[in-house]
Amino acid sequence: MSNGSWSEYTKTLLIEKMLGDPDFFSTDTLYLSLWTGPVVDKFNRLNSVGEVVSKSYSRASIGNISTSFSEVLGGDIRNAVEISFPSASDRWGIVQYIAIFDAETEGNLLFYCTLSTSKEVLSGDRVFFPPSSIRIGFTG
Repeated sequence: MSNGSWSEYTKTLLIEKMLGDPDFFSTDTLYLSLWTGPVVDKFNRLNSVGEVVSKSYSRASIGNISTSFSEVLGGDIRNAVEISFPSASDRWGIVQYIAIFDAETEGNLLFYCTLSTSKEVLSGDRVFFPPSSIRIGFTG
């Protein structure tokens, strides 16, 4: 049997439902997390270590509504709003990955990626992602 491909229509439909329709994941809020180590291990399981750990760190909330995300173009969707974290009160480490979950702590991993540029987060730094800086889509 050969591998199939997603049609652009199906990609668009799925992405629009997953991001921007609170009924799909049964949550009005999604959460962006920062990681200093890989999000998943070599067996594609969620790593038990790697997410930033600090008293001043918490996942950034994203309203799971259509205005939080751009129109789907070419099978990709982008953040339409700035997503920001609280200012670091201590060193968070070198952030290399991000992930989106359906809960503020623990929860289900929905999407993840490696950042194109890693960022060392020091005390006083504010991490944020301007509109259109996070792209989510299907590959292949």
